[in-house]
Amino acid sequence: MTVAEQKAALTEKLKGAPQKFIDYNLRSIERMNFKDEDDFNGYADEVANDLQELQQLQANGKLKGFGGHPGRASNSQADDDSQKAKINEIVRNMLRIPPKPNATDSPKKLSKTKKMVKNIMKY
Repeated sequence: MTVAEQKAALTEKLKGAPQKFIDYNLRSIERMNFKDEDDFNGYADEVANDLQELQQLQANGKLKGFGGHPGRASNSQADDDSQKAKINEIVRNMLRIPPKPNATDSPKKLSKTKKMVKNIMKY
């Protein structure tokens, strides 16, 4: 079986797959050497099974970003304000950023750097 025939056979098995997945596997075939047609057919079946598993994971919502919308949460819990507050607190602690003062605290005080910039901008 020639490489062109192998590509055609694999393309047939991967109908409905994202184009990048197809392109990746077609490029891979060019770099591979198969002992015989059975060896290639085994490879093509494995790739087709991988595609089915990926599509099932995508349908289940467990694989974000594979042809979906990366960054979008699949549940409304991520939109909860308490979740956001917890996440912000964790990030602040990791980056050692002091917590933001409440509006009821003393009037805003400019940091030394901001005061310096403000004074420089006067001139």
